[in-house]
Order: sequence, then structure tokens, then C-alpha cells
Amino acid sequence: MPHLHLIATLLSIVANVEEQKRLARQSEVFLSMAQNVHCRCSLFLLDRENSELVAEVFEKNGSSDEYLTEIRMPISLGIVGQVATTGQMMNVKEAYR
Repeated sequence: MPHLHLIATLLSIVANVEEQKRLARQSEVFLSMAQNVHCRCSLFLLDRENSELVAEVFEKNGSSDEYLTEIRMPISLGIVGQVATTGQMMNVKEAYR
């Protein structure tokens, strides 16, 4: 029976990895489509365990994307934090000023 527990744990890990890959692909498609409309786009995901917003920063280099860094910030910070905590969309015309 201990082998069954090990197999169940391994299957759970594989399922989690596959879910992360699926989320990464969906995020990539979303960001690509959004960048066609706007020159800048950020996608923050909620890390509920740490009450943080997380974004991975990429730079487009020709036909490929280069990973630069990960940004983590408290859920209470800034425009994105307000949207995350209230669940309400915001349209900020001059967000970079």
C-alpha cells in the first residue's frame, strides 16, 4: 500500500506541473493578443498563500521572448492591487504618469 501513496503523490505533482504549463500557455496567448492592441501589457497573478501579486517580465527580442525577472508585490499596492482586492475593473487613461 505505501507504493499507492507514492504513485498518487507523483500523479498529483505531474498534474500540477501540467496545470502550470497550461496556465503559462494561456497567459502567453493573452499577453500576445493584448500587446496587439496596446504597446504595454502586464498580467499579474494572485499568490493567495502569500497575499501577493506576481508578474513575470519578458522582453520581446525579434521572434523570441527573453525572461527578465519576476515581480512580487503586496496585494494592497497600486492600481493592480486595488483591482485585485475589490474585484472591480478600472480604466486609467494615464496610468504611467
